[in-house]
Amino acid sequence: MKILIVNTSDIQGGAARAAYRLHRCLLEAGIDSQMLVQNKKSDDYTVINLENNKIQKCINLLLPIKYPKNSNKPDKYPPNLLNQNFTVDLPNKVWVSDITYIPTKEGWLYVTTIIDLFNREVVAHSRSYD
Repeated sequence: MKILIVNTSDIQGGAARAAYRLHRCLLEAGIDSQMLVQNKKSDDYTVINLENNKIQKCINLLLPIKYPKNSNKPDKYPPNLLNQNFTVDLPNKVWVSDITYIPTKEGWLYVTTIIDLFNREVVAHSRSYD
């Protein structure tokens, strides 16, 4: 299995550091992981800088759609790859991920997880403070 993590930065910002730690843990676990970023700050060879890269055009397609301020209904929606079908017949076929920001007394806590939809188990997780 190959994992591709797409982020704005690799180590600049709390969510970016959480994603980078997740990327490093996947590599340490023997899982083929690469990270694509717009602003590379580390010297890690597994992190690919997208600046002035053809892949940047593909990444731009993943960016949120900006709707006109006076419009309530968007003309275009992002593709629904799962079609709301969250039932998977084989393990490691579909993984989903999310990042959560939790306010604490020390600042923001960033938590990210990867879950296998087959058995709903957490495959990997990472957390960091800003």
